[in-house]
This record gives sequence, C-alpha cells and structure tokens, in this order.
Amino acid sequence: MQEGEINYQKYRPDIHGLRALAVLSVVFFHAFPFWVTGGFVGVDVFFVISGFLITGIILSNLSKGTFSFFAFYSARVRRIFPALLLVLITCLVIGWSILLTDEYKQLGKHVAGGAGFVSNFILWNESGYFDTASEAKPLLHLWSLGIEEQFYILWPFILWGVFKLRWGVAAFLFFIAGASFATNLAIAPTEGVADFYSPLSRFWELMVGAALAWHGSSFKPRALRSAISAAEGNRGWRSVLAAIRNNDVVLRDLKSVCGVFLIVTAVFGFNRNMSFPDWRALLPTVGAALLISAGPHAVTNRLILSQRLLVWIGLISYPLYLWHWPLLSFAHIIVDETPSRVTRIVIILISILLAWLTYRVIEKPIRFGIHRARAAFILCLLMLVVGGSGYDIFVRDGLQFREIVKTNEHIRDFYAINAKIRERYYTLFPCDMDDGIVPQKIKRFCTQYGSSDAPNTIVIWGDSHSGEGLSAGAWSPVFYELAREQGNTRVIRFSHPGCPPLIGVRRSDGSGNAYNCSDITQGQSIVEAIKKLNPSYIVLISHWSLYINGMRSPDGVLAQDTHLITTSLNGDATMQTGEAALQETFLPTIQALSQISNVLILKNFPVLLKPVKTALAVRLSWYHDNSFVKVEPTVARHLKLSELPYRLIDEAAKLPNVKVFDPTPLLCTDFCAYIKNKVVMYSDDNHPTEEGALQFKDNVQELMQLSVQNPPTHVDEHP
Repeated sequence: MQEGEINYQKYRPDIHGLRALAVLSVVFFHAFPFWVTGGFVGVDVFFVISGFLITGIILSNLSKGTFSFFAFYSARVRRIFPALLLVLITCLVIGWSILLTDEYKQLGKHVAGGAGFVSNFILWNESGYFDTASEAKPLLHLWSLGIEEQFYILWPFILWGVFKLRWGVAAFLFFIAGASFATNLAIAPTEGVADFYSPLSRFWELMVGAALAWHGSSFKPRALRSAISAAEGNRGWRSVLAAIRNNDVVLRDLKSVCGVFLIVTAVFGFNRNMSFPDWRALLPTVGAALLISAGPHAVTNRLILSQRLLVWIGLISYPLYLWHWPLLSFAHIIVDETPSRVTRIVIILISILLAWLTYRVIEKPIRFGIHRARAAFILCLLMLVVGGSGYDIFVRDGLQFREIVKTNEHIRDFYAINAKIRERYYTLFPCDMDDGIVPQKIKRFCTQYGSSDAPNTIVIWGDSHSGEGLSAGAWSPVFYELAREQGNTRVIRFSHPGCPPLIGVRRSDGSGNAYNCSDITQGQSIVEAIKKLNPSYIVLISHWSLYINGMRSPDGVLAQDTHLITTSLNGDATMQTGEAALQETFLPTIQALSQISNVLILKNFPVLLKPVKTALAVRLSWYHDNSFVKVEPTVARHLKLSELPYRLIDEAAKLPNVKVFDPTPLLCTDFCAYIKNKVVMYSDDNHPTEEGALQFKDNVQELMQLSVQNPPTHVDEHP
C-alpha cells in the first residue's frame, strides 16, 4: 500500500482532527449563527467519516471471515448509548423544572424519538431545521444521529448479502449513492424539509465514505485486482503507474488543501437561507472525502488536523455534539431570547467540560470494559426505559401536575379558552363542492363552515393568519361567528401557511419553491373558483410584512431573507424580492377580486420581539418579575416594517367595493400589549389568538355592514 493510500485499519489522528473541525463548525453555528453562517455542514462531514469507518470495519471483518452481527451492534450500542442516555435523562430532568405543558410534552416526544433513532422523521413532520421555533427544541440536533443509526442498521446486512452472493460492492455503492443523490436533487426545489431530514436524500453522503473504505480495502472484485496486476506487468502502463507514484506526495497534498478549502468555503459561505443539501452538500462531502483519501501524511492532515488539541476535541466530539445544543436551547428558553454572547461562550466551555467528563467517566469505561455483552444488554434496557418515559410524558400531555405548570396557570388558562373556542367550530369541514366549482388542486386548501345550502357566502383567502387546515385558527373565528349569528351564511376558506393571497405569487426562502404555493395561487384558477362561489364578501388575510422582512431571526432582529417567486400574467416565472413581487401583483389581485364582489383586506398584528408564550412564562422566580402584562413593540416600528404593503393596501382601499380593517389602533397606543382587557391577544409573536381576534368582531361586522338576523341565545358558551 502506498504512503498516500487509504488505510482505515490504522490509527488516524487526522480523522479525529477532521471530527473536531466538523463538531466545532456545528457548535459555533448554533452559538454564533451570524458568524459561522454555514457551520451546519459539519454534519455532512460527520456522515462521510461514519460511512468510511463503519464500512471499513465491516469489510475488514468480512474479508477475514470474522464478521458478527452481534459483535457489530454490541459495539455500536456501547459507543452510542452511554452519552446519549445521559443527555436524554438530563434533558428530562431540566425540562421538568422549566418547561411548560406543551413544551414538556414535545420534549417527551423528542426523547422517545431520540431513543428510537427516528428523530429525523419526527422533526420532518414538525417543521424545518432553521425555523424560529427550533431554538426551543433541546433535542433538535438528534436528527443526524437518527440518520446515522438507520444507516448502521441497514448497511451491515447489505454488505453481508453482497459478500455472500459474491456480487460487486462497487456496484451497490454507486447504485445507492446515485439513487440517493438523485433523490436529493429531485426533491430539493419543492420539498426542502424532506430533503434535509430524509435518509433517502442523505445516504449518498455516507456512501461517499463507504466508497473510500472500499477503495482502501482488500475486498475488491477479482476482475479489478487482475486489471491492476496486468497494468503493472505492461510496460506502457507500468510507466504511467510509476509516474503517479512518483507524484504521490504532490497529489495527496493537493487533495488535502482542496479538501480543507471546500469545507471552509461551505462553513463560511453557506447560510441557513440557502436550499440544502441539494448540490451544495457536495462541497463539505467532497472536501471530507479528499481529506480522508489524502492520508495522514498529507500537508493539511499532518500540520493541522493531527495537532494534539484538535485530536483531543475529535475524541470528545460525539458527547460535545450531544451536550452543546440542549444547553444553548434551555438557556434560550429561560431568558426568552438569544442568550448574551458571554453566556453562549460559557455554555460552549461547559459543553466541552461535560463532553470530556462523559468521555472519560462514562463512555470510555463502558465501551472498553470487560463485560461488554452485559453492558450492551443493560444499555438497551435503559434506552427502552428512557424512551418509554418520554413517550409517557407525551401521551400524558406534559405532566400538568408539575410545579412549573401551576406557576403558569395564566398560560394554561388562555390555551384552554382558545381550545374551547376551536371546539365551537368543529363543524368545519373540507369543501364539498364539485370540481366544476373548485378545482381539485385548490380544493385541498379549502375548508367550509356552515351549510352548503346557505344563500350567502363569505370567502376567505389567506395564509396561516386566516387559519390552517381544519383548525379554527387566527382570524377565521371572527367570520365563523358572524356567519353563525346571521344564520344564512357559510364561510369558505382557502388558506396555505406561508403563501400570500396574491395571484401568481409563490413564497420562497430565496432558494426555490420552498413553500410550494403554486397550486393555490397559479394563474387565474383561484379567482375563477371564487367567482363561481358568488360570494357576498371576499376577505384577504395575510401576514403582509412577512413577505418583505422575513421571519424573526434568533437574535430577535427581523431577517430580510424572504423572497417571492412571481409568475406574471404572461406565464414567465422569475425570482423577485418581496417588494417587487408585491408591487407587481397586489393591486391587480385586488382589482380582479373587486370586480367579483366586496373585498375586505385585514392588516396584520404588529410583530412582537419574542413569542408571547415564552414572554409571559415564569420559568425561574429569581429571573422574572412575574409581570403578566408586557408591552412591545412600538407602533412606529410596526408601521416602518409594514410600510410598503400598507401603502399598497391604502391604495387598494380607493378602489370601488374595497374596505380595509386595521386592528392596530384598537390594539395599541404607542406600544402594543401582549394582554388587553385580560385577554391574551397573541398566540406567538405574530398570530392573533382566537379569543384575541374575536375582540374585533363587532368592528368587522360594522365595517362589513352585516346585520345580525339570528342573534345567538347561548351567550354562556363564550369563554
């Protein structure tokens, strides 16, 4: 074997250094996301390392005839379970004292998912990795461990089968890698969350590492070995091979330098607003592959990655990865915002200390102890107990008898009130009109309240501020209540979270059709459907300022990262800024709708600086002032953030049949209150609660000039 050739069987201090580079990228991305903007690619480096080492171990034992499934999985259990169990138990203990009911319930679900190594699937169904709520998920980072474990479960059986059937390992490697990479590219434009969390779109990164292990192993097809021998016996090929070997030092150094360059470029050049993994994941993946293939004596591997400090961090990289995010997340939850820079630095240092203690006191003795089979069995039992405890917390609604829940009765009460309001509208159903009225592709976004035989119809078109799915949601109860009071009116709602009610507009995070709004907004189909419904009123409800300013970033500053993809009337699709897209499509949309019926446009609530629930929560008595009525932000700030959409809305109000309702003057003075007249107005940092929205019902009714034909006699139903 040449000096620069891969040898997975020998100790590689540079691979520990590469682990350190990967884990530090992730840690500093989580702690300082605006400095290390693409540090999340460290996970991709980990995938390559894992694929390389695990495949090397399996191929080595298969070629020797010593492979054992029991020995393999026993070693994996002793390697992975001890530190993971400690972190899961610690999260449950800390969460008991500081998490509210729904938060502890979610933590229980995530503990169960982490123990079962399916965190990626659970998080896939919840939200994106970079969403605002991610900071309040202490076990968010276990998604990558889930993918690795799913690989560890499947891959040994595949390699064993290939060996027994005497098929080519290379063929399977390239088939799986190619299929996985193709899946990644195929779903990236439209299913960004699935692309991030799915093992089908991630396994190719592990296969890159597996290919490196196969390349350095003796377990190669006989035909390939014969070809190499024949080349060495041929005078012409002998000179080519000699030239390659003579330049091996230059080649390995070039690979190592290029490898570091690709990883560093991704770490500091990528950001959370880019589509990922898609093709961009090639940079850290290929970079890691080049560094591993360069060998321990390559210039970067020898002078940087093999340094004692990086090797030490690499040794504790697994527990460091496990510890750092829960500590950052719990700190964020306690202080209701991103912790200070000093606090985050201290947390990193504490994480390193805990990682070292975990490695020395727990992981190393269990992993290399003398009673290995017994240890693996006990660890599996403990994981079942911890996972079962998490699931029990989930099904028991976060254990409401805890002291932290009793301390925050006011929050539990406002959730109960709004849940009772939602119960009132459980008669909300999917729209039952035939496809001749509402096309099938739009109908899946359509819900209906009231009888289909009602002579009058109110149509709502909006994003999540109008409601989501079959929930009552946000502003919708105002119109459901008006319809119920009138007795002869139904409400048809078209809604898609994150999609503005504008013709031909699809929201994106700047990297593609991330929100896939096209079915509901493409062309004139939504307008034609509304026209056939012959409504007495069309109501547009949207978080208008979102499409200009983006979502609230982790440090509380509005990140201007949201774009809109606009499909203009001639069918050409172009990526535009939110400003350009709104200016092009807003007034034409209102003009088209106002020719059908009366139009009511709702302006949105001012955006808070933090979610209302966390702001009102009393986590630690020594930290909070127990003040349940807090005020923020200023009206001036809100008007500045909403300047363009509100200017367009005010222009639209001059059109015939168009009216505008603005809740801000009724909600705010100079500042906007979380709670008004003992009613919690916000459900997060921007959506109104059902109860909060209903405070404006009379104002909306007066503006729409609706008469109450069937006044309710069951006033006591109101919370």
